[in-house]
Amino acid sequence: MPGDPPSLEPVPLQLNDLVQVESEDPGGPAFVVSRAGSPPEFFFVYGDFLLLGRAEDVHLPINLKSISRHHARISVGSEGVVLEDLMSENGTYVNGVRIERRVLCHSDEVTLGTFTMTYLGDQESGQVYDGVPIRSLGRYGRLMKGFDHEATFRIPSGLIARRNEVSRLLHHGVLRTTEGGQSWTVGTGKLQFGKEADVPCSELLVKGVLAELSWTGRRHEVRRAARRATVRVNGAKVAQQELEPGDQLQVGRARFTYVIDA
Repeated sequence: MPGDPPSLEPVPLQLNDLVQVESEDPGGPAFVVSRAGSPPEFFFVYGDFLLLGRAEDVHLPINLKSISRHHARISVGSEGVVLEDLMSENGTYVNGVRIERRVLCHSDEVTLGTFTMTYLGDQESGQVYDGVPIRSLGRYGRLMKGFDHEATFRIPSGLIARRNEVSRLLHHGVLRTTEGGQSWTVGTGKLQFGKEADVPCSELLVKGVLAELSWTGRRHEVRRAARRATVRVNGAKVAQQELEPGDQLQVGRARFTYVIDA
């Protein structure tokens, strides 16, 4: 009937349809797939929705044991680009947070099992990955052979918890002045402390950058950059130390608290 929502049952793409669509190359919402040991690849979402999983009847097969047969769905509509988990075994995550349904934003990192991809929006001007337009990358294979039909491998709960913790620190770790007047988000970048640096602070007889705060791959870490600079964590002098939420940091004469802002 008119007005009824479209069926969301898995409908496999036909090879001739795929060739026709990709030869016209209309673009659309884009994702870049990152896999260890392989160069990044991209794919577009053609049409109203895309099913992802390990089964043969999905639009974008992912041949990994950590992926459920029907794992997730990407829909394109009036809300934007929506990612939905289809009651998968290992879950669907956006920026490290497990979701059931989420409207995606540019640069969101999506994780399905052990499969990771980054959403780069639906405008060609913003579809750039590591400084390279994605159309210069290889395409992620939309029709794959050799599916693994063994039972889904369940990711250990401890590993999932660790993944969530690392993501929480990376995306929500914030440095605040003790008085609470200013704050800085670190992310994967680097903050420098000094009189004319990212985080203003000073110390007698010490010029330039006093210290740096950066991401190690698992935590944010402070490192003394000037030999005579004062750097303390919870009152103890340090040359280099990873931070825990709640740690009190002193650089030169300035004092800060490292917190999770979420």
